[in-house]
Amino acid sequence: MTTASRQPADGWALVAGGASGIGAATVRRLAGHGVHGVVLDRDPFPDDLAGWETHVVDLGDPQAIDDEIARLHDAFSAPRLLVNAAGVNGSASSAYDVDSHEWDRVHAINLRGAFLLARDVLAWMRDDGGGSIINVASQLATAVVRANPHYQVAKAGVLQVTRTLALEGAADGVSVNSVSPGIVTTPMTDRVMADPEWTRDRLARIPAGRFAHPEEVAEVIVAIGLLETSYLTGSEIVVDGGYLLQ
Repeated sequence: MTTASRQPADGWALVAGGASGIGAATVRRLAGHGVHGVVLDRDPFPDDLAGWETHVVDLGDPQAIDDEIARLHDAFSAPRLLVNAAGVNGSASSAYDVDSHEWDRVHAINLRGAFLLARDVLAWMRDDGGGSIINVASQLATAVVRANPHYQVAKAGVLQVTRTLALEGAADGVSVNSVSPGIVTTPMTDRVMADPEWTRDRLARIPAGRFAHPEEVAEVIVAIGLLETSYLTGSEIVVDGGYLLQ
């Protein structure tokens, strides 16, 4: 999927979780289209990209999110694009292994952080001419496997966050959509991909016969984010190599 080389009108992009994985690939793709912006992450962005800066933020901390949005609000007009790509994986292999601390850790970033950031930016966009919000969910928001149930539940929640905020923002020119990747080769999946049995099992379930590269998901995110329409809203775009077809 390709898009014309343009950026959201009179605006900039905010990418949460943009220092690695799908988020970093999205930042590079946006920069290639001439879009400038800000990365929010616990780690700095690894490259020196013209027009981009990193703000180190704990996206699992509600007060840190509020403080960062307040600082950005004082400095800039509203972004025309928010990409909510921050996420952490769980370590539990089954529902029996999930304790309350692990549950809270995963949900604090993957669900609560995603909601709070999208909510705050939605209000900002509403008051400043509209925009686009894209939440990164997962194929595991729909499919179910015997691992990381807290991750799956959190990502399922991201789909409902997307629909809820899309309903709120539709009349104000703010579109809210989600992208659900399949298994992507990122630092977050390096550990499980090192297990040959796990890799064989997962590849056997993917009609495309391979895992995704972060750039493939980023291209879809950018294509949606640069659309000059707010009529596509409340939708889930699945990028999973056909996994959910079976």
